[in-house]
Amino acid sequence: MSDSLISLCEAYSWPRVIKLLREGVPAKQVNKAGREGLTPLHYACLEEQLEVTELLLQAGADPSAGDSDGTTCLHIAATLSNAPLAQLLLDTELPLEIDQQDFAGGSTALHMAVTPDDPSKAEAAARFVALLLERGADATVRDKAGKVASDYAELAPVRAALSVTNSPLVGGRRRRIATPTTDEPAAGGRTAKVTPADTFDGSAPPTEDLEASVGRRRRRRQGGVQVAEPAADDAPFNPAF
Repeated sequence: MSDSLISLCEAYSWPRVIKLLREGVPAKQVNKAGREGLTPLHYACLEEQLEVTELLLQAGADPSAGDSDGTTCLHIAATLSNAPLAQLLLDTELPLEIDQQDFAGGSTALHMAVTPDDPSKAEAAARFVALLLERGADATVRDKAGKVASDYAELAPVRAALSVTNSPLVGGRRRRIATPTTDEPAAGGRTAKVTPADTFDGSAPPTEDLEASVGRRRRRRQGGVQVAEPAADDAPFNPAF
């Protein structure tokens, strides 16, 4: 197996990836795409490797890069309802278009966030939706089917997150506000400020969601990612992705 960054990521050899990134990797390797246009950052996000993701971003990995289907790392994080992963991507100083659409269906990260890969992640998905809206995601963007994100939202917590219209729409787009708030009546006739963080508990997705991904392989589908069956940790690497 080659010791190039992309080859190590394709083999899910994360300890070696971390070692290589810490020692320093040639800049041309950081954004080199492999099979199906997947970059090292795509692989790290698909496997929810937060440390690898952070190291790659520090090394200059492009968070806006799409694979052969136009799927970005933010799309992947949205499908997995992984808010800590999304925050790493959104907090980078590198350019990132939060409403970037994929090629397959014209889906934004918000479109994917409302339909998580696991329905049991409803609360995590709701927190992810709230995060995207707080960061300026436009809930009025339509995909190739002419639908906005709310048209796909079936989980009650996700619908509640979408219903928080704290930020005014300007010209059909949501204006970015650092801390969106709404006024709600409080005891004694006073007005209380309520933010999305008050609506949801604001905690990160349960750690077991991340731990459960260890040893798994994910295959992509159009417009998102699909979790494959768990693979034994000592199983030989299968080059078919």
